[in-house]
Amino acid sequence: MTEPKPVRLHRKAPTGEEFVERARTIVPRIRERAGEAERLRTLPGDMMDVVREAGLLHAFVPERYGGYNLNWGPQIAAGRAVARGCASTAWLVSVVGSHAGYVGRMSEAAQDDVWGGGEGVLICTGAVPIGVEVRRAAGGFRVSGQWAFCSGVDHSAWALLRGTPVGEEDGPQHYMLFPSDEFSIVDDWFVSGMRATGSKSVRLEDAFVPEYRTLPLPELFAMHPPGSKVSKGPVYSYSFRAYAGSALMGPIIGAAEAAFDLFIEGLKESGEDLADPYVQMLVGETDAEVRAAGQLLDNVLETQAHYATRMLPVPMEHRVAFVRDRAFACRLSLRAVDRMAGQADLQQSLSDAPLQRYHRDIHAMCQQIGINWDRNMTNVARQILGLKTDIPYLNEA
Repeated sequence: MTEPKPVRLHRKAPTGEEFVERARTIVPRIRERAGEAERLRTLPGDMMDVVREAGLLHAFVPERYGGYNLNWGPQIAAGRAVARGCASTAWLVSVVGSHAGYVGRMSEAAQDDVWGGGEGVLICTGAVPIGVEVRRAAGGFRVSGQWAFCSGVDHSAWALLRGTPVGEEDGPQHYMLFPSDEFSIVDDWFVSGMRATGSKSVRLEDAFVPEYRTLPLPELFAMHPPGSKVSKGPVYSYSFRAYAGSALMGPIIGAAEAAFDLFIEGLKESGEDLADPYVQMLVGETDAEVRAAGQLLDNVLETQAHYATRMLPVPMEHRVAFVRDRAFACRLSLRAVDRMAGQADLQQSLSDAPLQRYHRDIHAMCQQIGINWDRNMTNVARQILGLKTDIPYLNEA
């Protein structure tokens, strides 16, 4: 794992627009290294430093630690902007960067451990537990096992891992925070897309985690979690259930927009007859899909901000819309990038061409369970038909 070097961050908290503009300024530097990062299967350390120095990991860090306490919209928009240079880097900004919001909802003591000693801290999570054993011990838990798909782990100072205590299988899972010197990294990230996220596995061997660095999942995602006692704002106080899934969307939409720009550039340089109705239909339909996907995301974020800033419960019709519209935006992005990759000229069909990298990356991102088309449309239909869904958020009154 590469240790983050000390960086001088922007001290004045930016507005949401200023934060997104910072993201845009790093795109040229990120773009020129995207191919190298894909080959390495992780971001080079100095590429990660560019993200840190722009303050892009500070969106959800509480203000008392030098963070910006921004709402969800700007943080996701920043990921969308960075994706125009590299989708994997955008994933670390938008998705992995959002984990600061999780820690900001935990105890003050846990937050002190994470942010008390430095700035620009990245916190990875383990999406898939494998052979995990969590046992209660005096003052906390002892934990062993492996967790897969830990995006950004090579650059993470902490890992937020989850598991259910032995003997409490009917109870909730717990999120548990571990420093990087307590887990080992398993180099198993050999994939077709999003290679530069470095989403390797981590292992723990009988590691102890104090109680104050843990929180049951229902408490973490509910209104007014422990962190809301010391930090104000929707990220720390409002239900995270409305937000879950939205962070995934910034990199996807930004990648689709970047792919479209590359596609148009390639058409103009290829000598294609731009007056050909077939070419025009190809461009028009793809443009419609990419723009519609972006508008769906904008609508979701606007609605989420409306309820979160007012601390109001989200009506069921909008909960269903969040699930449906995020999945549909992904489907539109997939359709668009499949068409572009399939119709690209020879130069843009090379495996190391940026358009082909975006094609691979969008497919990889859209496999996420929270935005998967088939699973989410089935659950939307169940809710409409009055049946129980697999998404607790759609079952609650």
